[in-house]
Amino acid sequence: MTAQPVWPVTWGEGPGKGRKQAHKDQDFLLRGKQLGRLPNPDNPVPLLLAKFADMSFSVRSMVALIGAHTSGKQRFVDPARNGSSFDSTVDIWDVDFYGETVHGTPDSNVFMLDSDVNIAGNTSTRAEFHRYINNQPDWDEDYRAAHFQMSTLGYNVTTLINCTEIMPASINLTTLTINGTVDPTLLEAATQKYGAPWLVPSS
Repeated sequence: MTAQPVWPVTWGEGPGKGRKQAHKDQDFLLRGKQLGRLPNPDNPVPLLLAKFADMSFSVRSMVALIGAHTSGKQRFVDPARNGSSFDSTVDIWDVDFYGETVHGTPDSNVFMLDSDVNIAGNTSTRAEFHRYINNQPDWDEDYRAAHFQMSTLGYNVTTLINCTEIMPASINLTTLTINGTVDPTLLEAATQKYGAPWLVPSS
């Protein structure tokens, strides 16, 4: 697979909960860069919707995708708060992001992007955003589908080679969590235990 891209595609319930499918592109061509396509936290909701629609994403898919902020941190929007997370359970792949964006949180370490707050309240996206509050099963399903679509943008899936078997097994982070935080020692032990055989250096 040298010099060819490998595309991991979520096929489960999110990081730590489902193995990923991985494919490599049989006919890899260098594709031109397209500037301005990525969403910006300063973009108004209509512009965000237009950007995602241009890539064939529905409103529901867009709202499901931004739920990945549950495991994200901001670095550059407000440098003074570098490292602030988007919800209070950043180490857990859950739907707390949706509820906390709508209702707020007493956690002072949480940083809310203007775009997320606007999507939560805009008449075009509010219903979909509120749909995922305390609704992990629906979000898992919708995110999985939207992430698959995003991961394969610009590629004909039928021409990709499935190389899932070389991917390491998934790790359920919820079993490694102590007092709401993933324990680094437990995570390292799990990584060593479940790492794919091909990751182990030969003697």
